[in-house]
Formats: sequence, C-alpha cells, structure tokens
Amino acid sequence: SLDLKAKLLENATHMSYHRSAQHGGPARQSSSTVMHVVHEKGKLITALDQLNHEKRQAPMVLFVEADEDHVAHQDGTSHFLKMVYVHEGYDQRCPGRFSIKEPVYVTGEYPGPIGTEELWRTVKDLIDAKYQGEPNQFFLAGDGANWIKAGADFLPNCTLVYDKFHLKKTCQQAAVGIPGNIGLILMQGCLQGERKYLEDYFQVRLSDPQLRMTERKTIQQARTRIRSNWSSIKANTDSSFHGCSAEGHISHVLSERFSSRPMGWSQAGTDSLSQTRVFVMQNGHVLEKLNMVNQKIQKTKRKIRVDDRISVLFKADQEKYASAVNGAFVALKRGQGRMWQRALMRGHGDPWGYPSVK
Repeated sequence: SLDLKAKLLENATHMSYHRSAQHGGPARQSSSTVMHVVHEKGKLITALDQLNHEKRQAPMVLFVEADEDHVAHQDGTSHFLKMVYVHEGYDQRCPGRFSIKEPVYVTGEYPGPIGTEELWRTVKDLIDAKYQGEPNQFFLAGDGANWIKAGADFLPNCTLVYDKFHLKKTCQQAAVGIPGNIGLILMQGCLQGERKYLEDYFQVRLSDPQLRMTERKTIQQARTRIRSNWSSIKANTDSSFHGCSAEGHISHVLSERFSSRPMGWSQAGTDSLSQTRVFVMQNGHVLEKLNMVNQKIQKTKRKIRVDDRISVLFKADQEKYASAVNGAFVALKRGQGRMWQRALMRGHGDPWGYPSVK
C-alpha cells in the first residue's frame, strides 16, 4: 500500500534499509523491498517540494553555500554526493550558536559537466520559484572546486568566496614540517591580502634542500590552491558576507546517513534518498507527497482513456464518411465524369460549356 511505502521511505532517510524494514509495520519486509521503494518513490520527491508557501520578495543579498561528501559505491569506487543550499543569512540563537534563515537544499551526485549544469539550473529554478525579483548580490561560498565555481555562471552579480574552514586547512598544509602556529599566521596573511609575504614564504620553504618529497608536494598543492583562489579568499572580509557553514551541513545532512559507516551505495539510491532526507528534515510529509503524485497519475490515465474513446469514435465516423465519398466518386466515374474527362484529354472542350484546355 502507498502508506506502507511512504513509511519505509521515510524511515530509510535516517536508518538502514534493514532497520527500516523492521519498523515498517506488523508485516515482515525485506531490505530489498525498502531499496526498491527508495529507487521507485524517492525519485518523485524533488527540490521544489520544499516550497510550501507563496513567493516572497527577494532580499538584497542571498547566500549560496556548496560542498560534497565522499560516498562509497558498491563497485568499490568513491563518488561525490554534492549539496547546495540557499539562505538569507544567519540568526544568532545564543552566544556561539547560529541558525540560517529560510534554507532550501539541492543534493545528489550530478556527475560530470552535464550533471554540474543540471545541478545549477535546478538551484536557479528553486530560487526563481521561491522569490519574486532578483537579489542585488549573491555570495557563493565553498572549497574552490570547479563544480562550485561553475555556479557563478548561473547566478547574477555573484561573488565567489573560498571559505575559512578550507583556507585554514590549506594554510596548515602549507606549514607542514614546521612546529607552532605558522598555519594561523599564513591564514591571517591571506585574509589581509599580504600576497608578497605568502609568495616569499613559499619560495623559502620550497628552496629548502632538506625538504622531503611528500612535504614538498603538499606545500606545492597548498600554494596552487591559494593562488587560484586568491580573489575568493579576500572576499571573506566583505562586510556583507556572514561566513560559511557548509562543512557542518555536510556532516549533519549527508555524512550521518551516507558515509559515517561502512556502506555501499548506487547512484539511484543516493540521488533518491538524499533529496528525500532533506525533504523530511524540512518537515515535509512523504505520504502526502506520494498521494499527490498518485492522484496526478490517475488523472492522466483517465484523460488518456477518454482520448482513446474519442479517437475510436472519430475513426468510426471517418470510415463512414470515407465510404460515402468513395461511393460518390465511383458513381461519378460511371456517369458524366467520364464524358468531361475524355473531352478534356482530347481537347474537344467541356460538355457543360467550359472552354477546352490547349
């Protein structure tokens, strides 16, 4: 039944397929049953289902944050499970704790360049469906990955931000082999725009003959990331930017279900269940959504059946009129039609008074 499928799907968003089957009801279900429900019904829930109110006026600034989780697949490979969320800023609940205002989420694997384009088009459609008008500015924050930078092509007046969490991690890698807090000093230099100081530091470190090969490679990678994201690093100091919480969202929304324990997934499973998990966390009702989809399907089927009956009646009428026309044409050929056709072909004029064709 549809209510059992909805319960199994909702349970699977926060527990394993096996436990979801055990909590499905008095009838014993299997893990495979839950998997089939996730693949079949989970894909019906989209990012737009998070919107449960009319359009609201777009704020002056919208914040877009993006990151990915590394999820193990059944074939032994690791795939990116991406997440992008849009919000209107932060509210401080208590000292040191904040919540984001009006968040909406888009998540899934979206592999390759085509998947990246589809992801950002979905984000843009979600923004257009939620807001009237365009904000004056977008801030797009993340770890500087190419798929995140591609979002700037879809968001007008967009400022890319290399978030402080990944900047701190990169600066710590740049300080490998040196004790103390040199990583924090490098991070402060990046935020203050002291590029010459950073370049001098890398030049001295990489010219050290005693530097081990692994350390050299780590430092070179850190230098490349800082260079390629320099303008995005400086954007952290913009007075309108409030920070980035993407890493915490990945841990809470995705990693807790998809990568915190040894599991093997398929793309169909991660795509369907990740967006459904977000839907449930946004207080969405799975059974209500599946009922709406089922009603639309039944309405479409009824329309098709009516169209089929109309087509059958039209075909019967068409055949009846075709038979009448064919009969009239045969009668015409047997009578005077033959006379004027022969007259035109022989050039003797028309027996009814029309001039002949030369």
